[in-house]
Formats: sequence, C-alpha cells, structure tokens
Amino acid sequence: MTIEGPCRCSIQELPEVMDLLNSVFHPGTSFMGDYYPYAYGSVNLNNMLILKEDHRIVSHVSIYPRQLYTAEGYLLKTGIIGGVATHPDYRNKGYATRLLRECIQIMEREKYDISLL
Repeated sequence: MTIEGPCRCSIQELPEVMDLLNSVFHPGTSFMGDYYPYAYGSVNLNNMLILKEDHRIVSHVSIYPRQLYTAEGYLLKTGIIGGVATHPDYRNKGYATRLLRECIQIMEREKYDISLL
C-alpha cells in the first residue's frame, strides 16, 4: 500500500475528485461541481487537497478563500474549509485529519485571519 499526499489537486485529477465528492455528498449526481464551481472546480485547484492510496484519490479537503469585512470595515482574509470527504472504504485511517492539518498549515503560512469549517 502506498500513500501519496496531502497534495494539491491537478486538473487531470479533478474528475476523480468530483466523483468522490458526489459519491459521498450527493450519490448519482454532479451536484458538487454544478452548484459549487468556485469551491470545487478548476478555478480553485490550488486550494483543493487530496490524499491517494495506491494511486486512487480516497480523501479530499478544500479551502475556499474569501474576503470578509467586519462591521467596522476591517478586511479579514478567510478560508472556508469544505468538501471534507473520505471514500467509505478508506475511513478511520486518519486521512481527512491529515488533510485538515495541511489546510491549517497552509492558512498559517498564507496568513489567513480566520478559518471556518
């Protein structure tokens, strides 16, 4: 068994990621890509993290960067964490935890003010 990741999703891997997300959240549909293209599409590849087991994408987490303003007008760089999914056959191995830890490290490095899950 070989484990690859966490790593960022490539354009070639995007269809497999969308299949995983749809199978976990909306089986038999293309809901995730259709309704959330900015979070789970090619425009956000740099923020989509995956983990593979034996060359198969089995877990995913995404950071959706947003800018929020406080009532006082302060700008907050915000990372919304979503699409936390692990294929049912690969759960309880800590894969999503590894991806979430990587998200936290990325947001610390990139100086996000807030993260939301």
